[in-house]
Amino acid sequence: MIKQTSMEAYEKKHLVLLSQRKQIYNFLQMFPNNNFTRQNISDIMKIPINSVCGRINELIKQGKIIEFGTKTNKYSGVQNYVLKII
Repeated sequence: MIKQTSMEAYEKKHLVLLSQRKQIYNFLQMFPNNNFTRQNISDIMKIPINSVCGRINELIKQGKIIEFGTKTNKYSGVQNYVLKII
């Protein structure tokens, strides 16, 4: 049997994830012609990179955004995918 406190914690976390996904999607909608990477979104929106990556992956699976092209990450020098809203 699942305890009430566990259910409440799950529901709270679920709402936070939904909220972050919507915030990121709305952000990308506001700037459709910019070449944002996950790191850019994390920096601008002040959301931890691990949260941004998870929400972006969810949006990709939903078919709302795609990865196209690459851009150099200013911290690591590694190529990162640029995101585009569909």
